[in-house]
Amino acid sequence: MRSHLSELRRAMDDSALVAGPSGYGRIVHDPWRSSDVLRRHLLTGPLPRIASEALGTTAVLFQDHLVSKTPGTTEPVKWHQDYSYWPLADAVGVTMWVALDDSTLDNGCLHYLPGSHRGGERRPADFIEGADRGGDTALPPIQVHPNAVVSMPIAAGGLLLHDPLVLHMSCGNRTQSPRRAWSITWVTEQARWAPEHAPHPYNWSMGPTPGGHLDPTRFPRVVSG
Repeated sequence: MRSHLSELRRAMDDSALVAGPSGYGRIVHDPWRSSDVLRRHLLTGPLPRIASEALGTTAVLFQDHLVSKTPGTTEPVKWHQDYSYWPLADAVGVTMWVALDDSTLDNGCLHYLPGSHRGGERRPADFIEGADRGGDTALPPIQVHPNAVVSMPIAAGGLLLHDPLVLHMSCGNRTQSPRRAWSITWVTEQARWAPEHAPHPYNWSMGPTPGGHLDPTRFPRVVSG
C-alpha cells in the first residue's frame, strides 16, 4: 500500500470534508461508496485478496470508515469489540485497519488485549450518547488487565487484521500531525442480518430483514487470487 499512500490520503481528506470534527477527530462511514479511488482499492488489488485469504473464503465488503485523529484530538476510543456495532447475527468477519500515516504511541496507535476474542461478546462501550443498545446490557462487562495490553504502532502503508471480538482501543493524538487510518469490515457469505443486535446506519437506510442475506449488489463479493 505504500506506493498508493498519496492517492489514498487525498481521497480520505476529500471524504473527511463531509464530517464535522468531534472529540474523536473526523469519522466518515462508507467513504468507498462515493469515492472512485477507494472503491478501486477495495474491489481490486491486494486488500480484497488479503481479506479473502484471512477469512479462508469469499470475502464480502460490508463497510469502511475513515478515522482521522486530527492534531489535538482528545478523546480515546474506549476498549470495545467491533462486532458490538454490527447489525449482524454472528461475528463472521475480520477488521482490516490500514495506516495512512505513521501510527505511534503519541498520535493514537491501536492497543490490543490478545486472546480476548476467545471470551465471547462483551457489553458494548457507549460512543454515542443516548444510543439505544437494547438488551445487550446483560452481557458481561469489558475487563482489561493493563499488564496484558499490547501496543501496535505501525508505519504508514502497513495494515493490521483483527477478529471482530478482540478487545482494542486507541488514545488521542498529542502531536501536531494527523493520524489517518482506514478501517474496513469484511464478512463471509454466511453473514445474516440482525438489526436488533446493534444500532447502525444500515438499519435505517436499508431496512434489512432479520435473517436475510446481504444483497450482493450493495455488498460486493471478492475472492483471493
